[in-house]
Amino acid sequence: MIPKEGGSNKENLTLSGDVMLTSQEMPPEQLVTKEITLGERRIIIEGLSRKGLPYSGAKKVSEDGCMVIRNNDVLQAIVVDGGTQIESVPTLDTIGLTGGRYITTLVEQFGRDLNPSLSVVANLGYLNKRIGEDIKTHHSSSITYQEHSHNTPYGSIAAVKIDTKNNTLEVANAGDVFVIAVDNMGKPKLLTVDDVSKKDQETFAVARQLADKYGVSFRQTMQQRTTDPRFFEIAKEMQETMHQGNLGIIRRITGAPNFDVTSSAMVPFEKIKIVYLFTDGGVLPGTSLATPEGLNAFFRFVESAGLQGLNQEIQKILLEDPDYEKFPRFGTVDDLMILKLTVQ
Repeated sequence: MIPKEGGSNKENLTLSGDVMLTSQEMPPEQLVTKEITLGERRIIIEGLSRKGLPYSGAKKVSEDGCMVIRNNDVLQAIVVDGGTQIESVPTLDTIGLTGGRYITTLVEQFGRDLNPSLSVVANLGYLNKRIGEDIKTHHSSSITYQEHSHNTPYGSIAAVKIDTKNNTLEVANAGDVFVIAVDNMGKPKLLTVDDVSKKDQETFAVARQLADKYGVSFRQTMQQRTTDPRFFEIAKEMQETMHQGNLGIIRRITGAPNFDVTSSAMVPFEKIKIVYLFTDGGVLPGTSLATPEGLNAFFRFVESAGLQGLNQEIQKILLEDPDYEKFPRFGTVDDLMILKLTVQ
């Protein structure tokens, strides 16, 4: 089924479910494996997280997280990629949280209340609502929801629902978190739409032009985009990305009342063998999951090397490109959160 753009759900929420996994149980770059029974099926959950590398090379706090929750017949898995706002949030600075980590922490906190039997769209909407309430209670003096706000923490997010009783796999996402389903024949299919990539590529194009104009590396333009007037145009492009997020042109989870998903889909579950759910830090550099070539490259590599091998390969490729010339990007190595759900 082709992912549908947008979506909404007005189901009433009855909160229940058993938490199987969050990022708090995942030591950096160590594979975590859990096996659960779901109805008459067994699901093997593999998870791996990675802290990104900023310009200095020192590992930062990861802004990616996850939540896996289930009841007898239904499992929902959620992955969130926290993004730090352009302007600082004093009330978050006081408690030592980046905006992205704040969003991720709340998703994992409020995700414990979710009812796995409800639709993924309804549950993502519930999480967004709870984030908005927390901001109103604790950060209303620092965070504003305006068209041109630069201080709104945000995250990309995706959720999957495996329903063994009704034999369905339901998917929804907002932003650039990806879901790939692999059928019994070993054919992968992307079930989400990324609405962030186009604007990011426009930002990188401006950075490339400025790097060429001033004879500096791509990395230097990105590092100095807020301190060197020559590169302020990059910061303006990033402000436009946030502007589109504020308007809902780019879908993100922020706590704002205009939340909606970028795409949603439901497919029969009986022929599904594997489901991958991951942040953009899990994409092989130089590939696009929106193309058959990029999709097949991801699947072939992760099936041969595993989640740890994928993580190591991505870091190796990026660290061999220290000036960001071959693979334009915002930082040296991005955070990663990836879950693999194998059906047995």
